[in-house]
Amino acid sequence: MSLVLVKIISSPRSGLKICPAVSKKIFPRAVVRNRIKRLIREAARPFLTRLRPGQAFLIIARPEIINQPLSRIKDEISSS
Repeated sequence: MSLVLVKIISSPRSGLKICPAVSKKIFPRAVVRNRIKRLIREAARPFLTRLRPGQAFLIIARPEIINQPLSRIKDEISSS
């Protein structure tokens, strides 16, 4: 099972490029959700050059992402 689901979406806002989605139902604690969002943003940062203007990454966190190192999350995003 993958750690994240990555989609490329159209973004009307030019500054927004990484959109992490972390469910409150799956991760009820805000501290955990915020840590996962920070990890996703950092892991996706090197891949921003793949986007064209007007596009953004929508990255949806799966339950398996908990306690995974940054390198594993980067590998998952790069393979998507």
